[in-house]
Amino acid sequence: AAAAAAAAAADPAGVGAALPDMRCPSAACSAPLYGRLAAGADGGEAAIETLAGGAKPPPIVRPVELTLVPDAVATVEEASAALRKAVHCCVLLANQSELLPNTFVLRSSLLVHLLCSVLPAPLPLTHPRRRQACFWASATVRYETQAEILRCLRLLLAHFGATTLSLTATRSFDAARLLSLASLASIADAVLRMRVSDHPSAFCQHYAGDADGPVLPFGFEMGPFGVEAEYLRFHCPERTARLTQVLDYFQGIKSTVAQDHMVFRWERDPGFGEGDARLLSQVCLQMGFPMDEGELPMYMSGESRELGDNYPEMLAMRDVVFMFKVLMTPTSDSLPELRRWRPRDAALSWRFKPGEGFQTMGFSRRLAVTPWKEGDAGDKGTGWRSALGGGFLASLFGSGDKRPRCPPSGGNPSNLAGKRVDTEEDVLHLAKLPTFDGLLRPSESELLLTYLTAPYLRIPLALRLFADPQRVRALGHRDIQGVLDACFFEPGPWQPPGSIAVPVEIPAPSRAHMATPAGLLLHELSHAPAPLVYAAEEILALSLELDTGRHDAPGSAGLLYAVRLMTRMHSFIRFLLTESGWGDEVDAEGGADAATMVAAGAAAAGVGGGGAGGPLSP
Repeated sequence: AAAAAAAAAADPAGVGAALPDMRCPSAACSAPLYGRLAAGADGGEAAIETLAGGAKPPPIVRPVELTLVPDAVATVEEASAALRKAVHCCVLLANQSELLPNTFVLRSSLLVHLLCSVLPAPLPLTHPRRRQACFWASATVRYETQAEILRCLRLLLAHFGATTLSLTATRSFDAARLLSLASLASIADAVLRMRVSDHPSAFCQHYAGDADGPVLPFGFEMGPFGVEAEYLRFHCPERTARLTQVLDYFQGIKSTVAQDHMVFRWERDPGFGEGDARLLSQVCLQMGFPMDEGELPMYMSGESRELGDNYPEMLAMRDVVFMFKVLMTPTSDSLPELRRWRPRDAALSWRFKPGEGFQTMGFSRRLAVTPWKEGDAGDKGTGWRSALGGGFLASLFGSGDKRPRCPPSGGNPSNLAGKRVDTEEDVLHLAKLPTFDGLLRPSESELLLTYLTAPYLRIPLALRLFADPQRVRALGHRDIQGVLDACFFEPGPWQPPGSIAVPVEIPAPSRAHMATPAGLLLHELSHAPAPLVYAAEEILALSLELDTGRHDAPGSAGLLYAVRLMTRMHSFIRFLLTESGWGDEVDAEGGADAATMVAAGAAAAGVGGGGAGGPLSP
């Protein structure tokens, strides 16, 4: 009572009456379980440590020696060994994807290098010296070597599909992905046609047309790859040359194989085609397999195992061609989602349903080849538009497609203007022109778009446009860089071997006569190198004048891009001179200027004369 009276006297207003009783109870201070934490309790510290269990053993990191894969092969046996070593490295990287960094990038880079650089490209079936000069056709091997090469190609296909569909597709990476698959398909076709010394496969003999009896060779079509190739961006000349070799090989198949002997034509019909039935019927007739109409497609799908178990090369070729054609879809909605895929996810499972055709499962979803037919190459057969450039395949899905397979091409003026632009008149009718954040005036932007409507002339015109003290600053803009990269490194329409139909009227009904056999840049350097070389030197000199010595200066991005562009152009010049027999003179001091050497090298190779409009010699 006395304490309460004293508290009331100290707090006459009663402010502290609402505060709780802060006195701690005596039971809270006793800590009855605290003794269990003492070192001497319950057996001591050693007994307590045993409750944690044993330490988890560290993971075993297996070394991956990527240098096992050679940089070049001289014989088919060395090629087979290189494929086995690549499979070995890919398996180690795939199984240690959680332990090693960048395993997906390492595998994709290794396989692109193997398929596009290490393994030689086969010569076309129509080449006059194919049996003597072709790396694959000139060799005679045992069946075990042929089967081993096809087995390794099928295993590497699973690794390549799993890695490339796990990475974000840029324009250059998408180009490398498609070229690698096209090269893989051409090599697999050439291996099927190899001469076998001991006991050749009946399937390979009928496929190559070498079996006894009145038989003809079989083959497959490249589908829209010839149109897709127009917008594939390659920053090195070796990939551009490999693209030409692959296109030549597919053209040779088209010229040699009859239409009713074409197999795997899923871009036209997902069902069992006439060529497929002919090929399997011939094999079954020779070997005595059942030939019922309902049984033949089951052999192709693998549901009837007899043919596939005896001739696994048929299944390997089927999967290679299917993946090659699936990845040419114009929209990423038709491709598997972006995730960390494993090689077993890329294994294809086939079923055949009468009336519906083949149903292929892979990457935890159904895969299908995008329909395509000959002639879907742009307006009036010009061949200048593709799915990557905003043309033929994209139109099948409408103009509202928001998820293209890869970023659109900067060389298409429609992508820059936001509207359909095909001719110079379309540019003049544009209400709003891109100014690239004010780096170009509307008149300069109009001039650039006009150049892009003439792809055959765009390289020297676009380069000369930026060889100006004011406009050279625009090279630091990413969109401008994309435009110049597209102008330089996208090869444009491909000219098949043979004669060129010269137009008889002006303007010509199409631009088919303006196609090039090895890409626009190599063609321009072969016939008119001086404008390119002089404009490139001027751009580099103007960019160096803007250098302030700091990496974060406003002009640094443009300077770095100018250096990168000129370095890549130099690699194309050196490639052209080396192929012309002038490789030893490229870096010689005190020699002639670059333009003179390129012109002389082109003349030595037999591609000179006629100026920029002259056709390349065969």
